[in-house]
Amino acid sequence: MGIRKIDLTLNFIPLGELEESCRNLAQVAGIEQLYLTGNPCTDWELYRKVVIGLVPQLKQLDGKDITHSERLDALQELPGLLSHLEVAVAQGLYQKPSNYTIEARLEMAKESQRVQEEKENEKKAQDDKELGKG
Repeated sequence: MGIRKIDLTLNFIPLGELEESCRNLAQVAGIEQLYLTGNPCTDWELYRKVVIGLVPQLKQLDGKDITHSERLDALQELPGLLSHLEVAVAQGLYQKPSNYTIEARLEMAKESQRVQEEKENEKKAQDDKELGKG
């Protein structure tokens, strides 16, 4: 039994690498479920159709079942979708500043850690104050 589920959530996959990534995933014979949530490529409204058209063995994408009619539409529209994808990439569309960079994620993690430490220090101070009163 091969790989049935691949979770690429938050893997920084840009729109410019969507087609190549899908063509590589199409080589994974047993894959039925794929998660791309949180990648820059998912900002493009047509990414789902492209993925479904290029990875025909998928049964689910981002936790949502792929219907028969959705697959037929994707396959019929695939040449046009790939042309549209090429134009979007060439024009730099969907490359807006975002939280999808490694630097931004690290900064978010540092801020989250700082806030957590602050909360813990406040709780410790409160606990110490209560113990002192007791």
